Amino acid sequence: MITAPRPDNEKARVENLYTYDIVDSLPEEEYDNITKIASDICGTPVSLITTMEEERQWIKSAVGTDVTEVPRDISFCSHLLTNGEDIIFKDLRRNADFTDHPMVAGPLQVGFYAGVPVFSVEGYPIATLCVLDNEPRELTEKEIKSLQALAKQVAVLLKLRKTLRQTEQLNRELQTANDNLESFNYMVTHDLKTPLREIRNYLEAVQEDFGEVLPEEVRGIFGKVSETSAHMDNLIEDLTKLSRIDNYKLKSAPINLTALCHELIAVHDGKKHEFIIAENLHTTGDKALIALALRNLIENAVKYSSNETAPRVEISETNRAGKNYFCVRDNGVGFAVEKAENIWQPFKRLHSKKEFKGTGIGLTIVKKATDKHGGEVFFQSKIGEGAAFFVRFE
Repeated sequence: MITAPRPDNEKARVENLYTYDIVDSLPEEEYDNITKIASDICGTPVSLITTMEEERQWIKSAVGTDVTEVPRDISFCSHLLTNGEDIIFKDLRRNADFTDHPMVAGPLQVGFYAGVPVFSVEGYPIATLCVLDNEPRELTEKEIKSLQALAKQVAVLLKLRKTLRQTEQLNRELQTANDNLESFNYMVTHDLKTPLREIRNYLEAVQEDFGEVLPEEVRGIFGKVSETSAHMDNLIEDLTKLSRIDNYKLKSAPINLTALCHELIAVHDGKKHEFIIAENLHTTGDKALIALALRNLIENAVKYSSNETAPRVEISETNRAGKNYFCVRDNGVGFAVEKAENIWQPFKRLHSKKEFKGTGIGLTIVKKATDKHGGEVFFQSKIGEGAAFFVRFE
Protein backbone atom coordinates (compact mmCIF):
# COMPACT_ATOMS: atom_id res chain seq x y z
CA MET A 1 0.00 0.00 0.00
CA ILE A 2 1.34 3.41 -0.95
CA THR A 3 1.09 6.28 1.54
CA ALA A 4 0.66 9.82 0.26
CA PRO A 5 3.64 12.12 0.94
CA ARG A 6 3.01 15.19 3.08
CA PRO A 7 2.89 18.53 1.21
CA ASP A 8 5.78 20.94 1.78
CA ASN A 9 3.38 23.47 3.29
CA GLU A 10 1.65 20.93 5.54
CA LYS A 11 2.06 22.87 8.79
CA ALA A 12 0.64 26.07 7.28
CA ARG A 13 -2.16 24.08 5.62
CA VAL A 14 -3.31 22.51 8.89
CA GLU A 15 -3.08 25.84 10.71
CA ASN A 16 -5.23 27.38 7.98
CA LEU A 17 -7.78 24.57 8.35
CA TYR A 18 -8.19 25.30 12.05
CA THR A 19 -9.02 28.95 11.37
CA TYR A 20 -12.30 27.75 9.82
CA ASP A 21 -13.45 26.07 13.06
CA ILE A 22 -14.95 23.19 11.08
CA VAL A 23 -13.17 20.14 12.54
CA ASP A 24 -15.40 18.14 14.93
CA SER A 25 -18.34 20.47 14.32
CA LEU A 26 -21.93 19.25 14.40
CA PRO A 27 -23.76 18.02 11.28
CA GLU A 28 -25.15 20.79 9.07
CA GLU A 29 -27.87 20.46 6.45
CA GLU A 30 -26.03 22.55 3.84
CA TYR A 31 -23.11 20.11 3.77
CA ASP A 32 -25.38 17.06 3.90
CA ASN A 33 -27.26 18.37 0.87
CA ILE A 34 -24.02 18.54 -1.09
CA THR A 35 -22.96 14.97 -0.31
CA LYS A 36 -26.45 13.73 -1.22
CA ILE A 37 -26.33 15.58 -4.54
CA ALA A 38 -22.81 14.31 -5.25
CA SER A 39 -23.92 10.74 -4.67
CA ASP A 40 -27.03 11.20 -6.81
CA ILE A 41 -25.13 12.81 -9.70
CA CYS A 42 -22.35 10.22 -9.78
CA GLY A 43 -24.55 7.25 -8.94
CA THR A 44 -22.30 6.12 -6.09
CA PRO A 45 -23.50 4.67 -2.78
CA VAL A 46 -21.00 6.72 -0.75
CA SER A 47 -20.00 10.37 -0.82
CA LEU A 48 -18.04 12.35 1.75
CA ILE A 49 -16.97 15.86 2.71
CA THR A 50 -13.83 15.56 4.80
CA THR A 51 -11.00 17.54 6.35
CA MET A 52 -7.43 16.35 6.78
CA GLU A 53 -5.48 16.98 9.99
CA GLU A 54 -1.94 15.84 10.70
CA GLU A 55 -2.91 12.28 11.62
CA ARG A 56 -6.58 11.81 10.77
CA GLN A 57 -9.21 12.41 8.14
CA TRP A 58 -12.38 13.73 9.78
CA ILE A 59 -15.69 13.35 7.99
CA LYS A 60 -17.95 16.40 8.09
CA SER A 61 -20.76 14.91 6.03
CA ALA A 62 -21.41 11.43 4.66
CA VAL A 63 -23.86 9.48 2.56
CA GLY A 64 -23.76 5.69 2.74
CA THR A 65 -21.50 5.25 5.78
CA ASP A 66 -21.50 5.94 9.51
CA VAL A 67 -17.71 6.28 9.70
CA THR A 68 -16.68 9.63 11.25
CA GLU A 69 -12.91 9.50 10.87
CA VAL A 70 -10.12 7.54 9.21
CA PRO A 71 -6.37 7.39 9.96
CA ARG A 72 -4.62 9.67 7.51
CA ASP A 73 -2.17 6.99 6.39
CA ILE A 74 -4.96 4.92 4.82
CA SER A 75 -7.00 7.85 3.51
CA PHE A 76 -7.52 8.01 -0.24
CA CYS A 77 -8.18 11.74 0.13
CA SER A 78 -4.69 12.31 1.51
CA HIS A 79 -3.41 11.83 -2.04
CA LEU A 80 -5.35 14.94 -3.11
CA LEU A 81 -3.23 17.13 -0.87
CA THR A 82 0.09 16.31 -2.50
CA ASN A 83 -0.56 18.26 -5.70
CA GLY A 84 -3.95 19.78 -4.94
CA GLU A 85 -5.47 18.12 -8.01
CA ASP A 86 -8.48 15.89 -8.69
CA ILE A 87 -7.84 12.17 -8.40
CA ILE A 88 -9.83 9.26 -9.83
CA PHE A 89 -9.01 5.63 -9.08
CA LYS A 90 -11.25 3.76 -11.52
CA ASP A 91 -10.40 0.23 -10.33
CA LEU A 92 -8.60 0.07 -7.00
CA ARG A 93 -8.43 -3.72 -7.02
CA ARG A 94 -6.32 -3.64 -10.16
CA ASN A 95 -4.18 -0.75 -8.96
CA ALA A 96 -0.88 -2.19 -7.68
CA ASP A 97 -0.54 0.66 -5.19
CA PHE A 98 -3.76 -0.30 -3.39
CA THR A 99 -4.33 -4.04 -3.77
CA ASP A 100 -3.32 -4.56 -0.13
CA HIS A 101 -5.08 -1.42 1.13
CA PRO A 102 -7.29 -2.29 4.15
CA MET A 103 -10.31 -0.57 2.63
CA VAL A 104 -9.80 -2.39 -0.67
CA ALA A 105 -8.74 -5.83 0.51
CA GLY A 106 -10.76 -5.65 3.75
CA PRO A 107 -14.50 -5.92 4.48
CA LEU A 108 -15.36 -2.58 2.86
CA GLN A 109 -14.22 -3.81 -0.56
CA VAL A 110 -13.83 -0.29 -2.02
CA GLY A 111 -13.36 -0.55 -5.77
CA PHE A 112 -13.67 3.03 -6.97
CA TYR A 113 -12.69 6.48 -5.65
CA ALA A 114 -12.95 10.00 -7.11
CA GLY A 115 -12.01 13.08 -5.09
CA VAL A 116 -11.84 16.82 -5.59
CA PRO A 117 -9.88 19.17 -3.27
CA VAL A 118 -11.63 22.06 -1.57
CA PHE A 119 -9.46 25.16 -1.32
CA SER A 120 -9.64 27.85 1.31
CA VAL A 121 -9.68 31.50 0.33
CA GLU A 122 -6.02 31.56 1.35
CA GLY A 123 -5.27 28.89 -1.25
CA TYR A 124 -4.78 25.79 0.89
CA PRO A 125 -6.50 22.44 0.19
CA ILE A 126 -8.22 22.11 3.56
CA ALA A 127 -11.09 19.77 2.67
CA THR A 128 -12.19 17.22 0.09
CA LEU A 129 -15.35 16.10 -1.64
CA CYS A 130 -15.25 12.48 -2.78
CA VAL A 131 -17.44 9.64 -4.01
CA LEU A 132 -16.80 5.92 -3.56
CA ASP A 133 -18.24 2.65 -4.85
CA ASN A 134 -17.67 -1.04 -4.25
CA GLU A 135 -17.42 -1.65 -7.97
CA PRO A 136 -14.97 -0.22 -10.51
CA ARG A 137 -16.49 2.53 -12.62
CA GLU A 138 -15.81 5.71 -14.57
CA LEU A 139 -17.21 9.24 -14.36
CA THR A 140 -18.41 11.23 -17.32
CA GLU A 141 -17.05 14.70 -18.01
CA LYS A 142 -20.36 16.18 -16.83
CA GLU A 143 -20.16 14.25 -13.55
CA ILE A 144 -16.58 15.41 -12.96
CA LYS A 145 -17.52 19.04 -13.62
CA SER A 146 -20.47 18.69 -11.26
CA LEU A 147 -18.15 17.39 -8.51
CA GLN A 148 -15.82 20.34 -9.10
CA ALA A 149 -18.75 22.75 -8.87
CA LEU A 150 -19.97 21.15 -5.65
CA ALA A 151 -16.44 21.36 -4.21
CA LYS A 152 -16.45 25.08 -4.90
CA GLN A 153 -19.78 25.29 -3.12
CA VAL A 154 -18.20 23.61 -0.09
CA ALA A 155 -15.49 26.30 -0.22
CA VAL A 156 -18.22 28.97 -0.17
CA LEU A 157 -19.85 27.36 2.86
CA LEU A 158 -16.51 27.19 4.67
CA LYS A 159 -15.82 30.85 3.95
CA LEU A 160 -19.29 31.80 5.10
CA ARG A 161 -18.76 29.83 8.28
CA LYS A 162 -15.49 31.64 8.97
CA THR A 163 -17.11 35.01 8.33
CA LEU A 164 -19.98 34.19 10.69
CA ARG A 165 -17.48 33.29 13.40
CA GLN A 166 -15.69 36.58 12.82
CA THR A 167 -19.00 38.41 13.13
CA GLU A 168 -19.72 36.72 16.44
CA GLN A 169 -16.26 37.60 17.70
CA LEU A 170 -16.61 41.22 16.60
CA ASN A 171 -19.96 41.47 18.35
CA ARG A 172 -18.32 40.30 21.57
CA GLU A 173 -15.49 42.76 21.14
CA LEU A 174 -18.00 45.54 20.50
CA GLN A 175 -19.10 45.31 24.12
CA THR A 176 -15.68 46.54 25.19
CA ALA A 177 -14.85 48.68 22.16
CA ASN A 178 -17.34 51.55 22.50
CA ASP A 179 -14.50 53.83 23.62
CA ASN A 180 -12.70 53.24 20.32
CA LEU A 181 -15.31 53.59 17.60
CA GLU A 182 -12.85 54.33 14.82
CA SER A 183 -10.96 51.09 15.42
CA PHE A 184 -14.19 49.15 15.41
CA ASN A 185 -15.24 50.75 12.15
CA TYR A 186 -11.98 49.64 10.58
CA MET A 187 -12.51 46.06 11.70
CA VAL A 188 -16.07 45.98 10.40
CA THR A 189 -15.14 47.45 7.05
CA HIS A 190 -12.12 45.27 6.33
CA ASP A 191 -12.81 42.03 8.22
CA LEU A 192 -16.43 41.59 7.16
CA LYS A 193 -17.04 43.46 3.94
CA THR A 194 -14.10 41.82 2.20
CA PRO A 195 -15.13 38.23 3.05
CA LEU A 196 -18.69 38.93 1.94
CA ARG A 197 -17.38 40.27 -1.36
CA GLU A 198 -15.27 37.12 -1.71
CA ILE A 199 -18.33 34.96 -1.08
CA ARG A 200 -20.26 36.77 -3.77
CA ASN A 201 -17.29 36.42 -6.13
CA TYR A 202 -17.18 32.69 -5.39
CA LEU A 203 -20.87 32.34 -6.20
CA GLU A 204 -20.55 34.30 -9.42
CA ALA A 205 -17.50 32.29 -10.52
CA VAL A 206 -19.18 28.95 -9.89
CA GLN A 207 -22.35 30.00 -11.66
CA GLU A 208 -20.39 31.28 -14.66
CA ASP A 209 -18.20 28.17 -14.93
CA PHE A 210 -20.64 25.43 -14.03
CA GLY A 211 -24.15 26.88 -14.21
CA GLU A 212 -25.20 24.72 -17.15
CA VAL A 213 -24.37 21.43 -15.43
CA LEU A 214 -25.73 22.22 -11.97
CA PRO A 215 -28.97 20.49 -10.99
CA GLU A 216 -31.88 22.37 -9.49
CA GLU A 217 -30.97 21.27 -5.95
CA VAL A 218 -27.54 22.89 -6.26
CA ARG A 219 -29.01 26.11 -7.51
CA GLY A 220 -31.26 26.02 -4.45
CA ILE A 221 -28.19 25.85 -2.24
CA PHE A 222 -26.76 28.82 -4.11
CA GLY A 223 -29.89 30.76 -3.29
CA LYS A 224 -29.68 29.90 0.39
CA VAL A 225 -26.04 30.97 0.62
CA SER A 226 -26.86 34.20 -1.24
CA GLU A 227 -29.69 34.93 1.19
CA THR A 228 -27.40 34.32 4.17
CA SER A 229 -24.75 36.56 2.66
CA ALA A 230 -27.33 39.30 2.07
CA HIS A 231 -28.53 38.93 5.66
CA MET A 232 -24.99 39.38 6.95
CA ASP A 233 -24.52 42.39 4.71
CA ASN A 234 -27.65 43.96 6.21
CA LEU A 235 -26.38 43.14 9.70
CA ILE A 236 -23.13 44.94 8.99
CA GLU A 237 -25.02 47.92 7.58
CA ASP A 238 -27.05 48.13 10.79
CA LEU A 239 -23.89 48.02 12.90
CA THR A 240 -22.16 50.66 10.85
CA LYS A 241 -25.09 53.06 11.19
CA LEU A 242 -23.70 53.61 14.67
CA SER A 243 -20.53 54.86 13.15
CA ARG A 244 -19.61 58.21 11.68
CA ILE A 245 -18.67 59.15 8.17
CA ASP A 246 -16.64 56.05 7.40
CA ASN A 247 -19.80 53.96 7.38
CA TYR A 248 -22.26 56.57 6.14
CA LYS A 249 -24.48 55.50 3.24
CA LEU A 250 -24.37 58.14 0.51
CA LYS A 251 -27.58 59.43 -1.05
CA SER A 252 -26.30 61.04 -4.20
CA ALA A 253 -28.25 63.79 -5.99
CA PRO A 254 -27.57 67.06 -7.85
CA ILE A 255 -26.77 69.90 -5.44
CA ASN A 256 -26.92 73.67 -5.90
CA LEU A 257 -23.80 74.59 -3.93
CA THR A 258 -24.41 78.32 -4.26
CA ALA A 259 -27.75 77.99 -2.49
CA LEU A 260 -26.28 75.57 0.04
CA CYS A 261 -23.45 77.95 0.92
CA HIS A 262 -25.92 80.80 1.44
CA GLU A 263 -27.79 78.56 3.86
CA LEU A 264 -24.60 77.74 5.73
CA ILE A 265 -23.51 81.36 6.18
CA ALA A 266 -26.91 82.50 7.37
CA VAL A 267 -25.77 82.08 10.99
CA HIS A 268 -23.29 84.89 10.40
CA ASP A 269 -25.82 87.45 9.16
CA GLY A 270 -25.20 90.83 10.78
CA LYS A 271 -21.64 90.01 11.74
CA LYS A 272 -18.54 91.72 10.42
CA HIS A 273 -17.50 89.07 7.90
CA GLU A 274 -17.92 89.67 4.20
CA PHE A 275 -18.95 86.62 2.21
CA ILE A 276 -18.43 86.40 -1.52
CA ILE A 277 -20.14 83.37 -3.05
CA ALA A 278 -19.88 82.65 -6.77
CA GLU A 279 -23.05 82.00 -8.76
CA ASN A 280 -23.98 78.72 -10.44
CA LEU A 281 -21.90 76.40 -8.28
CA HIS A 282 -23.16 72.84 -8.73
CA THR A 283 -22.05 69.31 -7.87
CA THR A 284 -23.46 65.83 -7.33
CA GLY A 285 -23.24 63.96 -4.06
CA ASP A 286 -24.78 63.41 -0.65
CA LYS A 287 -26.18 66.78 0.39
CA ALA A 288 -25.98 66.15 4.14
CA LEU A 289 -22.37 64.99 4.01
CA ILE A 290 -21.27 67.74 1.62
CA ALA A 291 -23.00 70.33 3.81
CA LEU A 292 -21.09 68.95 6.80
CA ALA A 293 -17.79 69.31 4.96
CA LEU A 294 -18.52 72.83 3.68
CA ARG A 295 -19.77 73.95 7.07
CA ASN A 296 -16.46 72.97 8.61
CA LEU A 297 -14.47 74.72 5.89
CA ILE A 298 -16.56 77.87 6.18
CA GLU A 299 -16.45 77.90 9.97
CA ASN A 300 -12.67 77.46 9.89
CA ALA A 301 -12.36 80.33 7.41
CA VAL A 302 -14.53 82.52 9.64
CA LYS A 303 -12.61 81.55 12.76
CA TYR A 304 -9.10 82.10 11.41
CA SER A 305 -9.97 85.43 9.82
CA SER A 306 -11.95 86.76 12.78
CA ASN A 307 -9.09 88.92 14.05
CA GLU A 308 -8.77 90.81 10.75
CA THR A 309 -10.06 94.35 10.41
CA ALA A 310 -12.10 93.42 7.34
CA PRO A 311 -12.49 89.64 7.47
CA ARG A 312 -13.51 88.04 4.20
CA VAL A 313 -14.50 84.56 3.07
CA GLU A 314 -14.72 83.73 -0.62
CA ILE A 315 -16.32 80.63 -2.10
CA SER A 316 -15.57 80.09 -5.78
CA GLU A 317 -14.82 77.49 -8.42
CA THR A 318 -11.55 76.89 -10.22
CA ASN A 319 -10.22 74.39 -12.74
CA ARG A 320 -6.98 72.54 -12.16
CA ALA A 321 -5.65 69.90 -14.54
CA GLY A 322 -9.07 69.58 -16.14
CA LYS A 323 -10.91 69.08 -12.85
CA ASN A 324 -13.23 71.57 -11.17
CA TYR A 325 -12.63 72.37 -7.52
CA PHE A 326 -14.61 74.49 -5.09
CA CYS A 327 -12.42 76.86 -3.15
CA VAL A 328 -13.07 78.26 0.32
CA ARG A 329 -10.60 81.10 0.88
CA ASP A 330 -10.08 83.48 3.80
CA ASN A 331 -7.80 86.43 4.49
CA GLY A 332 -6.87 85.30 7.99
CA VAL A 333 -3.76 84.25 9.84
CA GLY A 334 -2.81 81.41 7.51
CA PHE A 335 -0.33 78.71 8.46
CA ALA A 336 3.02 77.24 7.49
CA VAL A 337 2.37 74.57 4.87
CA GLU A 338 5.55 72.69 5.77
CA LYS A 339 4.13 72.10 9.26
CA ALA A 340 0.74 70.92 8.04
CA GLU A 341 1.52 67.37 6.90
CA ASN A 342 -0.76 65.94 9.59
CA ILE A 343 -3.49 68.51 9.15
CA TRP A 344 -6.16 65.87 8.30
CA GLN A 345 -5.56 63.80 11.40
CA PRO A 346 -7.90 64.33 14.35
CA PHE A 347 -6.78 66.72 17.08
CA LYS A 348 -3.83 68.02 15.05
CA ARG A 349 -3.78 71.77 15.49
CA LEU A 350 -1.68 74.43 13.77
CA HIS A 351 -2.71 77.11 16.25
CA SER A 352 -3.06 76.92 20.00
CA LYS A 353 -6.44 76.60 21.70
CA LYS A 354 -5.82 79.93 23.36
CA GLU A 355 -5.59 81.60 19.96
CA PHE A 356 -8.52 79.85 18.34
CA LYS A 357 -11.03 77.56 19.99
CA GLY A 358 -12.15 74.33 18.35
CA THR A 359 -12.34 70.58 18.66
CA GLY A 360 -9.52 69.77 16.28
CA ILE A 361 -11.58 67.38 14.16
CA GLY A 362 -13.14 69.74 11.61
CA LEU A 363 -10.62 69.09 8.85
CA THR A 364 -10.72 65.36 9.59
CA ILE A 365 -14.45 65.48 8.86
CA VAL A 366 -13.78 67.40 5.63
CA LYS A 367 -11.22 64.82 4.49
CA LYS A 368 -13.41 61.86 5.32
CA ALA A 369 -16.48 63.36 3.68
CA THR A 370 -14.44 64.10 0.57
CA ASP A 371 -12.86 60.67 0.48
CA LYS A 372 -16.29 59.13 0.95
CA HIS A 373 -17.35 60.73 -2.32
CA GLY A 374 -14.17 59.66 -4.07
CA GLY A 375 -13.13 63.27 -4.28
CA GLU A 376 -10.04 65.22 -3.33
CA VAL A 377 -9.10 68.08 -1.04
CA PHE A 378 -5.89 70.07 -0.71
CA PHE A 379 -4.80 73.47 0.59
CA GLN A 380 -2.61 76.49 0.02
CA SER A 381 -1.56 78.96 2.68
CA LYS A 382 1.07 81.38 3.91
CA ILE A 383 1.41 82.81 7.37
CA GLY A 384 -0.37 86.16 7.51
CA GLU A 385 -1.91 85.76 4.05
CA GLY A 386 -4.88 83.50 4.75
CA ALA A 387 -5.65 79.98 3.59
CA ALA A 388 -7.47 78.37 0.69
CA PHE A 389 -8.95 74.87 0.67
CA PHE A 390 -9.78 73.27 -2.65
CA VAL A 391 -12.28 70.41 -2.72
CA ARG A 392 -14.14 68.33 -5.29
CA PHE A 393 -16.79 65.74 -4.50
CA GLU A 394 -16.99 63.88 -7.83
